[in-house]
Amino acid sequence: MGWHAENFSQESLSTRLGRTQSWCSKIERGERSLTVGDAYLLAALLDVGAHALVGPPNEEEQAQLDRDLEDLSRTSQVRLH
Repeated sequence: MGWHAENFSQESLSTRLGRTQSWCSKIERGERSLTVGDAYLLAALLDVGAHALVGPPNEEEQAQLDRDLEDLSRTSQVRLH
């Protein structure tokens, strides 16, 4: 059963994540970034998809994603012998 954001404090969240309250506070203030693993764990606790934590990309991020996907597409077409 997932939690709803309004139902827990930094202290309870940090306990569930196995992190310190200070770590949660830094994440909340933007002083620290989530790892991919932490993002998936947090999303699971909130009962949401990890994408819900970061929102949609802005124009610059989308352009970079498009370039990265194009590069990946070209790379995946190359056969390694």
